[in-house]
Amino acid sequence: MKAVLKFSKSNYRIVILLFILIIVIPPLLYKYRSTLLAINPAGGKEMNLTISEKIPYYLQADEKWRNDRIGGSNQRMAGVGCTICCLSMALTHHGFAIDPQQLNQNLKANNGYTNKGWLIWGSIKKITNNRYDVVVPKWFSYSTIDQELEAGNPVISQIFLQDTVQHWVLIVGKSGSEYLVHDPLRRDKKILKLSDLSDKIRSIRFLKANKPSE
Repeated sequence: MKAVLKFSKSNYRIVILLFILIIVIPPLLYKYRSTLLAINPAGGKEMNLTISEKIPYYLQADEKWRNDRIGGSNQRMAGVGCTICCLSMALTHHGFAIDPQQLNQNLKANNGYTNKGWLIWGSIKKITNNRYDVVVPKWFSYSTIDQELEAGNPVISQIFLQDTVQHWVLIVGKSGSEYLVHDPLRRDKKILKLSDLSDKIRSIRFLKANKPSE
């Protein structure tokens, strides 16, 4: 006789509860945590500096790679390539010349994406032959960003467009208290005020050069 699996009402409740815990809760916790850490898009020490003239301006909709698929989710760069563009700009600025297409290919070849298509930041050390790490601060402030900019280091910043769509831009300078950014969605490649794009900076990333022995 074939065994018949019967579900009671309590079994269904357990399945629904597991679904909520595994599928629904993690994204909500991620956004809640980023909200707690978020700071306004302008603030900190007033200064006037820009390192943008030393940084390329890559767009995710560039004809050369717009239809390339990223790893994991297999989505097109034109739709989800903002992180790759920002990281390519930062790496090239530091002397590791690589465009978004090349970076995407390297990430796919080195398991640099999660199954959801999220970038695994730790994979950059391998891709750059141990030359660079990506710093992912648990906590950050205006002084964190300002110190990196003063050291000539662009800062990758996570924002939410219209408070719903996750997006990444590259902070390349500061005018007074306003942070200036390269936006991978900006077809005219204009340097923008971060405050014109979003009301919060949710998180940041930046590159750290490793010593030759590391």
